[in-house]
Amino acid sequence: MKLKWIIVGIVVLVASIAFMHDRPTLVPDELIGVWATSNPKYADRSLELSRVTVVFGTSKESVDVYFVSNVKKTVLDSNTLYTVYFHRLEGTDDEVSFYYSPENGGVIQFKNQKHIKWIKVKSTSPKMST
Repeated sequence: MKLKWIIVGIVVLVASIAFMHDRPTLVPDELIGVWATSNPKYADRSLELSRVTVVFGTSKESVDVYFVSNVKKTVLDSNTLYTVYFHRLEGTDDEVSFYYSPENGGVIQFKNQKHIKWIKVKSTSPKMST
């Protein structure tokens, strides 16, 4: 009889732990697309966000592609701070944070470069096949 209650207790504990963790958040619709800036220093750079990937265009011929592991959203006054967490192939995790404003079809400003505005130059479909 004691063994039965121990097993029930273990099952309840495991279930509680499993449901305590937040499910990963995917990239929201308003961020999906290709982003670029008119700043000449970054003329050959781009940021592309899909539901599950982040792609940094590092030149006209080179890109770095990563898989999104989570997205955090913090609503501020007129902007929203997004932090996109992603996984690098070499096994490390990284993140990029930026402010989003819906003005003019969407503007993002990286947290570490608030003086540079990036605009959406191409929208892509946010729908994923199931």
